[in-house]
Amino acid sequence: MYYLILITSSSVLLALIFKRLPDLSNKISQSFSWVIQKPIVRVVIFIIFNSAIYFVLGIDQIKTSFSIIPDVDTFIFYSFFYIVGWILFKSKHLLQCIVRLDWVSVILGFILFLTCIMLSEVLSSEIKIIISSLFTWLLIFWNYSDIY
Repeated sequence: MYYLILITSSSVLLALIFKRLPDLSNKISQSFSWVIQKPIVRVVIFIIFNSAIYFVLGIDQIKTSFSIIPDVDTFIFYSFFYIVGWILFKSKHLLQCIVRLDWVSVILGFILFLTCIMLSEVLSSEIKIIISSLFTWLLIFWNYSDIY
């Protein structure tokens, strides 16, 4: 909850900055809309961003922090997902594009998840990062309402 409050506060400040930069904000929205409308491109782009965060921070997993002082790596990682979610919320008109190929994504994500667990001792940390980024984004865009 602590990180959620910090990330929300930071995002509000970021939104206020982008409100003063409407051209940049529109360009980001248009780019995001283009990426979301293409399921394979969407997954590839988010895998690249997700993996880049791991590699730039020099970590192979996100720590669970119980400290009052937030862990910068954890904050950056969670912020990425929060901002993607925020932009997705503002892009509700693209919902049909998001759920396209959702069952294929879930099956592939589940297979990759199991593969990563079974082969975790023989995979290098770089490969684990890429595979975990892949199965994370494949599972994120699953339309859970299909099962109800």
